[in-house]
Amino acid sequence: MKSYTIAVASLFGATALSTSALASPAPTSPDPVAAVLNGKPILDLRGRWEEVEQTNLSRDAEAYTLRTQLGWRTASYDGFTGLVEISNVSRLAAEHYNTTVNGKTQYPTVADPALTRLNRAQLDWTPGKFLNVTLGRQRILLDDQRFVGDVNWRQNEQTFDAGRIDSVLGPWSATYAYIGHVDRVFGDTQSWNARSHIANLSFKATPGLTVTAFYYGLEFRNHLAGAKAASTETRGIKAAVGATVESWKLTYAGTFARQSPYGVNSTHFGAAYSELDAAANYGLATFKLEGESLSGDGVHAFATPLATLHGFLGWDDVFLTTPAKGLKEVSEAVTLRSPWKRPWLLSDEATVRHLDFETERGRSNLGDEWDMQNLAKLTPNLALLVKYADYKGVVGSPSRRKFWLSLEYIY
Repeated sequence: MKSYTIAVASLFGATALSTSALASPAPTSPDPVAAVLNGKPILDLRGRWEEVEQTNLSRDAEAYTLRTQLGWRTASYDGFTGLVEISNVSRLAAEHYNTTVNGKTQYPTVADPALTRLNRAQLDWTPGKFLNVTLGRQRILLDDQRFVGDVNWRQNEQTFDAGRIDSVLGPWSATYAYIGHVDRVFGDTQSWNARSHIANLSFKATPGLTVTAFYYGLEFRNHLAGAKAASTETRGIKAAVGATVESWKLTYAGTFARQSPYGVNSTHFGAAYSELDAAANYGLATFKLEGESLSGDGVHAFATPLATLHGFLGWDDVFLTTPAKGLKEVSEAVTLRSPWKRPWLLSDEATVRHLDFETERGRSNLGDEWDMQNLAKLTPNLALLVKYADYKGVVGSPSRRKFWLSLEYIY
């Protein structure tokens, strides 16, 4: 692998702002003009160096990119707030990588095309603490983003033209959204027109137990590759429970879902998803075991087209599309946090993870992967990330290695 020497000073960035289902209302202004003037700026900067080696390609990819997100969030006026945000991704060096839309297929993929676009433009109405309504281009992050998320790992994030309702009443919380357009990470030419419904209903049965039922009826009505096949209906349930045993904090979670064709997808199949994980936290260390299964019949497999997939199934992103024979994954991870702070280092966290893959149908080996990262929060606004992933493949699934170095800033 090439040397990882790089001028860190040329990298800047920001962790993306994530929205909660019911954010606290902003301070109320006496008139609409004052509400705009009394708002707050949004500034996210993220600079990244990404290098990729892939055994079946003649060239290595190397990408230096800078993401800038700039916007304005108004104060509240009679329960209404507004938000507008522009996103720009710029190349800081020559484009020696395949963005998926530039035709440079001799290089491995780094799915960060340079572009400028309207990232968010939304109007929120919060008449009380039990209800929030959001209209416009927005982020939608549900649960752990395994089925619906903003794909914020990429420099261009995924947003939705949608109408959304969030409600909380006692131990119950509910979300419903109608999605008319999906602004995908590959740029506007690869976005999907949609007629999709997503819904979550959660019940906090005890302080340590939460049960969530979900429904995702996804229909994508354009002729881009994969859009029709991604039109699926998914129903499922998830349970998460936590407990404390002496000095150990234990958490367990399980998910099960069934999937079938939906809308314009005229094929016939049924697929299943299941996931179990257990984590144990002791002092500054966290240990986690996880297993996932996505079924496939040799032609059709369980799909999660709106998920933030980078956080699942390995950071090398080998299995962004589920193999036709399905996929089984088992992983073990350990995270260690620093016991001390310095004036220039508020926190430091290191993670190592190992994953094994095989097909769900036939149990054929699909390789394994090691993931490692160190995240150092230098100031309340600035963080440095060093990250590495090494996938050892098999025939039909080439090996690859990725390295990232990024500096992130958020105001």
